[in-house]
Amino acid sequence: MTALHTNPLFARLANVERILVAGAGGGFDVYSGLPIALSLLHQGKEVHLANLSFSALAGLPSQDWVARTWPPSPPGPRRTSRTRN
Repeated sequence: MTALHTNPLFARLANVERILVAGAGGGFDVYSGLPIALSLLHQGKEVHLANLSFSALAGLPSQDWVARTWPPSPPGPRRTSRTRN
């Protein structure tokens, strides 16, 4: 039985070292996973974020891609240099 003060998700992940927090669709789904990811990072876990897009990313002009495998970042702060594969 789960204690009232224990989160079942974090209890199941207690012995896990690396965790993928992924969202699918909508664009804001991965942002809703950030509180979970940050809590896991605070617990010393290795956390990776991922998002599945249903947009036609292949239709973007090639100069808009940061790298061949990574489309442009959303509006807001960006890295100062662009990496090319």
